[in-house]
Amino acid sequence: MIVSLSGRAAAGGHCPRTPTHLRSRPPQLTMSMISPSASPGRPFRLSLRLLLVASVLLLVWAAPTLGGSKEQKGKHGGLWQRTKRKVGSIIDDGRFDLLLSGYAHHGRSTYTPQRIAELNEAAWGGGIGKTLVNSSGDDESLYLLAFSDSHFKPEVHLGYSYRFKWSIYDSPLELGLGFTAFLMSRVDWADGFPYPGLLPLASLGTRAIEAVASYIPPLGKTKGNGDVLIVFLRVSFD
Repeated sequence: MIVSLSGRAAAGGHCPRTPTHLRSRPPQLTMSMISPSASPGRPFRLSLRLLLVASVLLLVWAAPTLGGSKEQKGKHGGLWQRTKRKVGSIIDDGRFDLLLSGYAHHGRSTYTPQRIAELNEAAWGGGIGKTLVNSSGDDESLYLLAFSDSHFKPEVHLGYSYRFKWSIYDSPLELGLGFTAFLMSRVDWADGFPYPGLLPLASLGTRAIEAVASYIPPLGKTKGNGDVLIVFLRVSFD
């Protein structure tokens, strides 16, 4: 008599073999065992965010020397010192800004009519900022802006902007073109965790009041992830 694996006597004098498909296998390590939110695309998204952060830091590093001579560029020191000096200069010497948001235009060629009907284009909100006219006559700003996004949820931006300014026919009216580098938070991206962004800026107005617009390009070729034009008003006080 031979004892089977179950501890009972096995008939026929031999130990029955477990079928191949029932044999235990060593556990396989999966992404879900490491983290519930992990996915194969996560390394790529992380690399993309790191690239965006590097771009923002590069722009902050370069902005203090825009339009300056080689001698001036050599006096700015390292990245940390440049950033501290620039932020302190804008806060101490800049004019106070009141920001009023109110319109977001979704591209009619990149969104279906049905989708546009579901989206919010009344991007009401507001914020505050400081703007400094630098030695080149251009505007550098720090700002905090919050408004209602395309899905009627709060969206918050904390950022820096640089706008080259040109006077129109020697009048008080000025045209501005530049960029903004910022951290933003919205509930449908990264669970509300702030992440960096970089967008173009255009403005038209006077030193006291102007309309500012930013353009978000399409995020894909399919309709539903199209382009958006955001417009807000900047009112400046001495």
